[in-house]
Amino acid sequence: MAHRPSTKEQLRKLKKLVRGRKKALILLQDNPDPDAIASAGGLRLLLKEAAGCETTIAHSGIVGRSENRMMLKYLGLKMRNADELDLEQYDLVTMVDTQPVFGNNPVNDEQRVDVVIDHHEWAESTRQVEFSDIRAHYGATSTIIAEYLFESDLELPTPLATALLYGIQSDTQEFGRATSDADIAVFTQLYPQANKRYLSHIENTQEPREYFTAVSRGLHDTRTYQNTAVCWLGRTINPDMTGEVADLLMRLEGADWVLCEGLFRGVLYMSLRTTQRESNASNVAKEIVADMGTAGGHEMLAGGQITVPRNSFKEADKLRKQVERNFLNHFKIDHRCRRRLVSRSVERHHEKTP
Repeated sequence: MAHRPSTKEQLRKLKKLVRGRKKALILLQDNPDPDAIASAGGLRLLLKEAAGCETTIAHSGIVGRSENRMMLKYLGLKMRNADELDLEQYDLVTMVDTQPVFGNNPVNDEQRVDVVIDHHEWAESTRQVEFSDIRAHYGATSTIIAEYLFESDLELPTPLATALLYGIQSDTQEFGRATSDADIAVFTQLYPQANKRYLSHIENTQEPREYFTAVSRGLHDTRTYQNTAVCWLGRTINPDMTGEVADLLMRLEGADWVLCEGLFRGVLYMSLRTTQRESNASNVAKEIVADMGTAGGHEMLAGGQITVPRNSFKEADKLRKQVERNFLNHFKIDHRCRRRLVSRSVERHHEKTP
């Protein structure tokens, strides 16, 4: 069995690499989640202490969910649009919570990347990076970054400790999926340092009316096929809605697999969830997206994206139907054995009830 470098060994290599660098870029996935945002905040502190780097944090896409925007505000992070930056102007290019050529970030085959820290499965392109720390058995990238900070004996500001705590909590769904002993150990160490009041604010942010409209539309579209549930949101208010609705539908009794799709700014987003760890959601996602786009993830959750020609709703509808067919065919499920989650008779009954 190959030797797995310890956090201490990795930190020593990282510090050696960044020494002397002046201008660092931290790249996130297009639509960063709490784990990515917290990890970026932690890496920013680490780079500042290790090399005194001037650091820019950037991503493409948007920060859609209210909790994510609150995290940015609480951490005091200012994010830049990666599409407006010249990446060659940075003498250190890093990525957290994503990897080169994943399809969910602005990095292409020709872009130089120096550092990758992530908890998703290895991408072949990452093997060409000078420094990489990929721990697919971890539930969150925040855990890796926090271990670096602890090993460096750095004093964590309360907002950062709170954000890292929430990054772990959200990506593991409160330790309900893809959790390692390291996640629990780091969470336990962070908890006394976190601000519980701000943590509650992040967890319970208010949502706009459009959010509930999107959830309602998704529930009304949801169809069940044996032990699976499939949902089409149509055009969404942000890309994260597919994951939010998929997580909600995993609470459906008898559902072992959930597929949710939505269209946002010319991209068809897909979220896949399962209770069956041994089936590996990441592999299933790659199979059902096939060569139409890109996909990846973990054992129990995965996602994908497909570029839609001309941002056409008609084209998006064709693509999402193909993904649904691939999904049902993978499990050898008869397409005709479907049931609506919310029956039309129930809808009509409520419409008539004063």
